[in-house]
Amino acid sequence: VNASGADFTVRDGKILYALAAIKNVGAQAMGHIEAVRREGGPFKDIFDFAERVDGRQIGKRGFENLARAGAFDKLLDNRAQIMANVEFLVRYSVQAGEERNSAQKGLFADEPAALHRPPLKLAEQWVPLKRLDEERGAIGFYFSGHPLDDYIARLDRNKHCLVSDVEDKVPAEGRVALYLAGVIRNVNQRRSKAGKPFAWVEISDPSGELEITVFSELLSVAGDYLVPGSLVWMTVSGERRDGVLRFTGESVRPLDAIAAPKGTGLRIEVTTPEAIEAVKRRLYNNEIAQIHSKAMGRASLVMFLPETGCEVEIFLPKKIAANPAMRSALKVIDGVSSVELV
Repeated sequence: VNASGADFTVRDGKILYALAAIKNVGAQAMGHIEAVRREGGPFKDIFDFAERVDGRQIGKRGFENLARAGAFDKLLDNRAQIMANVEFLVRYSVQAGEERNSAQKGLFADEPAALHRPPLKLAEQWVPLKRLDEERGAIGFYFSGHPLDDYIARLDRNKHCLVSDVEDKVPAEGRVALYLAGVIRNVNQRRSKAGKPFAWVEISDPSGELEITVFSELLSVAGDYLVPGSLVWMTVSGERRDGVLRFTGESVRPLDAIAAPKGTGLRIEVTTPEAIEAVKRRLYNNEIAQIHSKAMGRASLVMFLPETGCEVEIFLPKKIAANPAMRSALKVIDGVSSVELV
């Protein structure tokens, strides 16, 4: 909100994404934000933004999708906290507008009295996968990163093929086997003329998206992995038919089975006592554990004790999801200095 306009603009040779291109925000409301910023300068924080814009024009959904897209990151770098306070921020913005209008209509046109700024409700940062999913929901695609970003370094040695390279890998004649890593974006199930189920599966990696046909034999054994949001490792056969590239799924495995094989663990270094509770909540978060239930491993907590000058390593009793996604989720916690897959 401190850089983009309602429409796409260019600054220093870079394209600034249009605020109005975010879903369900309204072009007129985004033009209003741009005009307010142009008149009064950059917004200082989320309260300054709420006080200066017209909350009725922006609305609850506008506040939500701006937050989900990351448009407020320079004002408050915790999208989850803004979402937890959306209803208050809209009411606060409407109240600020009413007091501003009242002052303008007054006899002496005094500046409106400063509103009380109560502390916002606290909320833990979204884990990176959640942050990216919310971002894609607000914009329509992954914008600031990709769910596979934390996995790529561990996949290079497995010779996987990027979506952007598949066309060059398929010969003019015959078939070729390709190994793809990606996140399932969409599954469109159908039935053949013979009544057998099949599906068109859309898979995404940082380089692009690809549609793969999955027939009944694979659906029956791997259907649990082929759901939107799943991170998978797929063996795919590619061939050209009548000049058209076609891709067929041959096997599917959870991506963690490749990137975090059995026996992988996490070594977590913390520098503050406050970080320990946050680490605990994230390690045993059921949502993360369920998504990555095939990559369970041990975890250890490493702390420096200043009163003794010693470093201690404590191995935790319960198994956790030991994979690149959990590593990334822990790294964003304040007071966590490093997280290693071991």
